[in-house]
Amino acid sequence: MVDIFQNLVFNQISFIIGFIAGVLGFWLVTKIRPAFPGFIHDIRTRSKSGGSRIISGNAQRLRQDMLRYAQGLHLASPLFSLDEIIVEPRILAPPLPAEPGQDKPSEDILTVILPYLPDWPELAARYSGKTFPLVTALSGGANLVLTGSPGSGKTTALAHLVCQLVRKEGPAGGLADFLPVYTHVADLFPERDFDQPIVESICEAVHPNTVSLPGSRLENLLKQSFQFGRILLLVDGLDEVDAEFHRGVTRFLSGLLKEYPETRLVVATTPENYSGLVELGLTPLAIAAWDEGQYLTFINKWSRSWYRHIRPMMEDGTMQIDPRLLNAWQLAENPIISPIDATLKAWAVFAGDVIGPGHLDALESYVWRMTNHLKDSRPGLEDFALQIVASQEIALDLKNARGIETDLDFDTETEQEMKAAQKDIIQRGKRSTRKLPSVLPDLLDNGILVKHREDRLSFSHVLVTAYLASKALADAQLSHFLSNQPDWSGKTLTLLFLAASRESSPELNELLSENGDPLLRGPLSIGRWLHYAPQNTKWRTKVMRFLASELQHSNIPLGLRSRLLCALLLSGDPGVSVLLRQISHTSSEELRQLSALGMGYLLDHQSVTRLGELLSEPENKISQAACFALVKIGNQQAFELLGSALLHGSDDIRRAVAEALALDPLEGVEILKEAAQMDDLLVRRSAVYGLAQVNQAWADEILNTLALEDKEWVVRSAATQIVEQRDEPDIRIPTAPQNLHEIPWLAAFAGDRGIGIAPGQPAENLLLTALAEGSPEQQQAALECLQRHPNLDALPLLYENIEYGMGDIQEAAFKTLYSFAAQGLDISKPTVY
Repeated sequence: MVDIFQNLVFNQISFIIGFIAGVLGFWLVTKIRPAFPGFIHDIRTRSKSGGSRIISGNAQRLRQDMLRYAQGLHLASPLFSLDEIIVEPRILAPPLPAEPGQDKPSEDILTVILPYLPDWPELAARYSGKTFPLVTALSGGANLVLTGSPGSGKTTALAHLVCQLVRKEGPAGGLADFLPVYTHVADLFPERDFDQPIVESICEAVHPNTVSLPGSRLENLLKQSFQFGRILLLVDGLDEVDAEFHRGVTRFLSGLLKEYPETRLVVATTPENYSGLVELGLTPLAIAAWDEGQYLTFINKWSRSWYRHIRPMMEDGTMQIDPRLLNAWQLAENPIISPIDATLKAWAVFAGDVIGPGHLDALESYVWRMTNHLKDSRPGLEDFALQIVASQEIALDLKNARGIETDLDFDTETEQEMKAAQKDIIQRGKRSTRKLPSVLPDLLDNGILVKHREDRLSFSHVLVTAYLASKALADAQLSHFLSNQPDWSGKTLTLLFLAASRESSPELNELLSENGDPLLRGPLSIGRWLHYAPQNTKWRTKVMRFLASELQHSNIPLGLRSRLLCALLLSGDPGVSVLLRQISHTSSEELRQLSALGMGYLLDHQSVTRLGELLSEPENKISQAACFALVKIGNQQAFELLGSALLHGSDDIRRAVAEALALDPLEGVEILKEAAQMDDLLVRRSAVYGLAQVNQAWADEILNTLALEDKEWVVRSAATQIVEQRDEPDIRIPTAPQNLHEIPWLAAFAGDRGIGIAPGQPAENLLLTALAEGSPEQQQAALECLQRHPNLDALPLLYENIEYGMGDIQEAAFKTLYSFAAQGLDISKPTVY
C-alpha cells in the first residue's frame, strides 16, 4: 500500500481540470434534477398513451363487430337488418317504491288503477302504461334481470342496446365507456362446464362473432376491460335452459361479479324464474308488450322493407297486392300481439303463404316456407327438435343427436315403457336426421337453424323447437316420454303445442291442477298459450271454465285476479266479453274495476252503456277504470259519455277523463286542447293533468302558458307542479341495491325503538319486526325489502296478509310471495301461522 503512494505521480493541470469538471457537473445536475420526475412521467404517459391507443383501437373493432352481429339477432335476419324493422323495446315501469317518512310523489290515475303485472304486460300495453327504454333502466347503476315470456322480444332488446351503446345514441351516452358484450348461454357453456376461467370462457363465446380481432387480442382486451370495470355483459337464453343449467349459469355469474365487481350485467330470462340472480344484486324488470302504435310502426317498417328489398326479387307475374290492404288486414285483429307473432304473421302475409288466421297457422307457415324446397328436411328437423327437448339441451351437435342418450329417473311401473320410448326416439333420430347434413347450408342460410360453438345447432327460436318437437311426438305417439322430465320451458312449450293439435290433452291435467299453489302457476302457464289452441278443443273449454271460476273466488289478491283476467283476455275467446259484462254487476269492487279494464281491452262496443253506468260508481277506481275503457273503445257514444263527465262530474272523475283522453292521439287530444281554453276553471285544471300525459312539445307549451298566465290560482298551481315534476329524476329507475342495515327507513324504525341496526341476522330480524308491528306504510316497505332480501321466516306473515289483509298490504304480500317463487324458494304454506 505504501509503495503505491510512493509511486504516485501528481499532475497539477489534470487535477485542476478534473476539479472544474466535477463542479460544473454537480451544478448541472442540481439545475436539471427537478425536471427528472416530469421527464420520466412524460415517458410513462407516452407509453401508456400508446398502449391506450392500441386498446382503444381494439375496443372500437369489438364494438363494430358487436354492432354487425346484433343486426342479425332477430327471426327475420335472412331478410332485413335489425335497424330496418326495429321497434324500440321498452321496459314496463315498476311501481313507485315505498319510502316511509317521505312525501310520496303524486301518481297519475292509470298507475293507481292498473295492476303491475310483469308476467302479463299486455294489459298495460292496451292502456299505454308507463315504460322507459332499456338503456334508461341501466342509468341508475343497477344490474338487471330482463324478464319476458318466449317471443316477447328480449333478444331484440339486448341487440338494440348493443347498437345504442356502439353508436352512443341518446341516453346511451352515459354508458359510452362500456364495451357491450353480447353472448348466448349456448355459446358460453356448450358442454355445461360452468367452472372454466371467466374471461377465457367469455372470449371463446364471443370470438366466433368477432371478425376483426384475433383471439389473443380479444382476450387481452376483455381482461383489461374487466379489470377497469368497463364491460356491459349481456347474457341471453337463460329462459331456454333446465334447472341444472340455470344454477350453473348463476354460479358462473357469481364468480364473475366477485372477481370483477364493477362489471355491468343484464341477464334475460322468464318472469317466473330468475332464481339466484336477485341474490347477486340484479333487479328484475319486465319487457313491455307492444301497444297499437308500436305494432303499426312495425307493420309499416316491414312493408317498406319488403317492397324495397324482397319484392324486386320475386318472379314477374306474381300477384301484387296493395301494401295498404295487407297492413289493414293485419291490424284488423287485436293489435296487442307479441313481437314474434307479429313477425311470423307479417312474413306469412307478405310472402303469400298464409294458411289461416291463427298464431299457430303463422308458425306453420314459417316452418313450411323454410323447408318445402328442401326434400325430406321437415321430418329430420322435427326429430332433431325432439332430440333437443328429450336431452333438455338448447343446442346439439347433429352427429351426436342421432345417438343421444337421456338420463331420466323412471318410476318402476313405467320404466320399461319409458326405455322403449327412449329407444324409439333414438332410432327415429338416426333414421331421419341423417339427411340433414346435405341441406344444412340451406337451413343455416334461411335462418331456421343457428350455429353455436363446437358445431352445435339450435333452432331460430325456442317456440320453433317446441313446435317441431310436438309434431314428432304426435306422429310417434310418444308424448308420455316427457312426463318424467322436470319442468322447464322446452317441456312445457312442447306439451302445450302438442295439446293445441288435439281434442283432449291428458298431459296438461297436471298443469291444470292447483296442487295447493297459491300462485296458480300451472293453470296460468296454460292460459298464456291459449291463443295457439283452436277454440273447439275440449281441453281449451275446460281451461277457460277453470280460469273464469277462479277469477270470481272471493278474497283473492288483486294480482292473482288480474293474471286470471289477462289469461282470459289473451285467449281470443268471444265469450269473454259476455263474462265481463256479467261480472261487472257483482258486489266485488275489484271485479267491477277489472271488468271495466277488460271490456276496454277487448274494445267491446256492446259494453259502452254498462261502462257509462260504472262512471257513476262511488268507488273511484271503478269509475276511473270505466273512463279509460271508454276512451279505448272510442266510438261516438263513448266520447259523449266522457264529455258529459268532464263537464259535470266530480273532481276525481274530471281528472280521470282528462288523463284517459290523453291515450287517444286524435279526438282525445283535440278535446284536451279545447278544455284547456274553456271558461270553467275545473275543466281547465283537469285538462292540465291530461296534458301532462301527452309528452309532446305542443302539450308542454300549453302547460307552460297555463302555469304563467292563467287567471285562476288553482290552474296555475296545478300546471306549475306538473312542469316542475318533469325536471325531477324518475325514482322508478332502479339503483344498485342497499344492504338492509343501510336502508334509511329501517334505521329510523330501529331508532324509534331505541336500538341500533347491525348487518346480517339482526337486520333481518328487525325487518320481520317491522313487517309484524310497523305502521301500514312500514309494513308495505318491509314487504318490498323482502323481495330484494328474501327470508323464508316471513312466510307465515305473508300468508296471513294475503288471506286476511286488505288493499295495498294484501297486494304487496302477494307480490312478495310471487318474488319468492321466482327466486326458486319453497313457498309451501306453513302448517301453522
